[in-house]
Amino acid sequence: MTSDNKKKKYSNVDEVYKRLQSYLASSPYAEGERIPPEREIAESLNVNRTTLRAAMHKLVESGYLERRIGAGTFTKVTTTLLKNIDNQLGNFKPSELVEIRIMLEPQIAMMAATNASLRDIDLLKEISEVESDEEALKIESSDIDFNEHLAKISGNGLLQRLYNDVSTVRRKLKPEISSDTNQLQTSEKNNKAISYTDAERWLMHQQKVIQALENHLAKAAEEAVRNKLADLLFNQFSVIKRADIKRED
Repeated sequence: MTSDNKKKKYSNVDEVYKRLQSYLASSPYAEGERIPPEREIAESLNVNRTTLRAAMHKLVESGYLERRIGAGTFTKVTTTLLKNIDNQLGNFKPSELVEIRIMLEPQIAMMAATNASLRDIDLLKEISEVESDEEALKIESSDIDFNEHLAKISGNGLLQRLYNDVSTVRRKLKPEISSDTNQLQTSEKNNKAISYTDAERWLMHQQKVIQALENHLAKAAEEAVRNKLADLLFNQFSVIKRADIKRED
């Protein structure tokens, strides 16, 4: 076998994605640590560099990796967490994910309101810039980014790390959306913990959260997030919970 043929042995993006996950999970990379260059990883995994780049892009979208222009690619979560999530995903219930969000997100917003700078608020506004007819999955992705930044500006490093773990699970439990209605699939098989399918309502609530932060009103920020969750998530929670209970029976 020639060296060129050997490099092309693994050229399917999904297959390379799984190999790359295993590679990262078995490596002692800490959160925020730079991973080796693409050329080096491609040689280690015996994969095509173009396909590797596509697989790495999927990991960036999933929240495992972060690309920094001119600096390289860095881990966003510890490789131990990545390994645990991949090994234990079947044990996470969507209803548990919703419950932990209900517990954490209002408190995070309250803490962020006391620390938010003008730069932080500008970034939150930028993250919230979605069109009123935007697809539900784009809204979900923007909401994850929004809440991660709130956790970052809360001023509590332990809380930020905890919430990043929650976000990693949330990205991993990607929802399935009906192509006909752009709505949450609620069958037992497809039910996931997506939050928002109404962009206009989501934007309205985001603006209220941002206004509370602009005025450094901690209780108002907490209340704004609670109202947002009540309006856009609670009505789905009973469906999610019933599906989880049915799967256990």
